[in-house]
Amino acid sequence: MWDAINFAADVQDESGASSLYNGLIGNLEGNFEILPFYKMIQDYSYSESRDLWLFPIHLESHEKQRFTDYINHTGGKARQYRFSDKNCASRVSEALHYVFNQEYSSKLLVLPQQVLNDDVIAQRLSEPLWIENVESQMLTIYTELDNAMSFNSAPDSLSNTERVKFLKTYEWLYNNTATTIDNNKRKFIEELRFKVSQSSSDYDFTHLNTRDFTIHHPGRFGASYGYNQFGNNYVNLDIRLGLHDFNDVSVTYPKFDYINVFSLSMLFSDRAIVEEFWVFNQESRQPVNHFNTSPSWSLGFGGQRYFLNDIDSFAMGIFTGIGRSYSIFDDQWNFSLLLNANPVYITDDSFSIIIEPKLEQRIFFTDTFKLAFGISNPVYLKSNELLNIHLDSSLVLNLNNNVSLTTDFKMWKNMVSIESGIKVNFPY
Repeated sequence: MWDAINFAADVQDESGASSLYNGLIGNLEGNFEILPFYKMIQDYSYSESRDLWLFPIHLESHEKQRFTDYINHTGGKARQYRFSDKNCASRVSEALHYVFNQEYSSKLLVLPQQVLNDDVIAQRLSEPLWIENVESQMLTIYTELDNAMSFNSAPDSLSNTERVKFLKTYEWLYNNTATTIDNNKRKFIEELRFKVSQSSSDYDFTHLNTRDFTIHHPGRFGASYGYNQFGNNYVNLDIRLGLHDFNDVSVTYPKFDYINVFSLSMLFSDRAIVEEFWVFNQESRQPVNHFNTSPSWSLGFGGQRYFLNDIDSFAMGIFTGIGRSYSIFDDQWNFSLLLNANPVYITDDSFSIIIEPKLEQRIFFTDTFKLAFGISNPVYLKSNELLNIHLDSSLVLNLNNNVSLTTDFKMWKNMVSIESGIKVNFPY
């Protein structure tokens, strides 16, 4: 039985908001802990529906002992935890540099893929192993069963192992994902429950395979050319240090969870305008069904432009939102209903709150060709002013892991614009 050594922050006495704030400023403590490996599979593959990647690393006998001594010495000691540079990735890298008797250099931002590409560590790694998340395994089986089985058939025609396979598959998808289960399948599940309860059997869904590890670079630079209805041309430049959003390929990252760190978007025409700036911006848009009721939410620290009193203004502060996301056809076509409350300071004015109800729509034509659409109608509470409806859409084609073509359409007040460009991800 394998063990897993994990460095994690202690957030037992923290609320969600306080753990996020303290994690950003480095006011949390973390330590190494030893867990059974099956517990890691439960947490990631089952509970969070995330793939697991295992990277075997070659250690000499004396290096194994050095690693054991390091963990025994530091395991119980609390160490500073900060999301950017003192996180699980940096602590693992620090430990391995100690094992190899190499100096560890601190960085501004440390990501798992940077650890894998580290010159000291990369030469010791062998071909990665992949454990597909349970939800994806279930969806594969679900498709196979749907193609091979008539749901008017009686469960008596199945062996008990096949009954368990059906039951685990459908109950998982029905209770934990946005997959729609029709009345025939629901009745089939009820009959299977009764049959399976009469005898004992099990079915193993854990698979360990080899697979190429592909992940996009965290940094990104984008350039696009735009045109509005007044005949004005402009250039939009944006840069991001990390990490992942809708425009990126979601092969390894979660499909509906997005985190942007230190991102800036600027328009250049007759003058330079800051369109958006984020120190940190996280969004979760996991679709739900009748049983899976996880909320969708947003939390950002930064600023973006609004039209206030017919004046183009920049609002800076905290941007929060809560709502729900729903799937129409599994997770290929889904929408979100959100209510945003943004306490901000507005240029040339003062502090106030902007309430912004919003509808978002996402359509995944394929894994690499997708469309996002959003419409909102902000309300400026200080003057009780209903701001102008804001509509935007983005069509994205991922050419590969690190290059994407985008076309964006925006409408706000009497401004209508369309722009097309390219986004290129880069390492650092």
